[in-house]
Amino acid sequence: MSADRDDIFLMQKIQKKYPASIGFVKDYKATVFTHAEKSIGRFISQRVRWASKSKSHGTFFTKLVMLFVYVFHLFLIGAGFVLLRPDKWNWLPLAVMGGSKVFVDLLFCIPLTHFFRKKVLLLLLPFIEMFHVLYITFIGLAGLTGRYRWKDRLIK
Repeated sequence: MSADRDDIFLMQKIQKKYPASIGFVKDYKATVFTHAEKSIGRFISQRVRWASKSKSHGTFFTKLVMLFVYVFHLFLIGAGFVLLRPDKWNWLPLAVMGGSKVFVDLLFCIPLTHFFRKKVLLLLLPFIEMFHVLYITFIGLAGLTGRYRWKDRLIK
């Protein structure tokens, strides 16, 4: 269901040349589904490849949003470490940040799961959120190195 970054770069070039000619067909029958990677290693490698290309995204705003999301997830992990302190209110930063993340992700996921006819997946959201925080921070950091494996080749 997700597009490769090369597809995104192509669409950005087309939009730059023909700004009024791009649209989105919001019709389930127009959806193209792809198979997931067959192993966790290949999945991670694919995501690191995509993240390593994030430096090439054209707009300043896009880069700013990506930076905000990454820093937010780092702070969320930091808020988790605050729980180790013996304090009456040590849970508050994690509750506020974690609650905000779940709320925003829920607002994003409700229309998506409705469109793709997978609303039952919303039940998994609270469990997935914990892994998503680790996923964002790890893949983001790994993507900065610019090293990844693709089609059995190590790219540097």
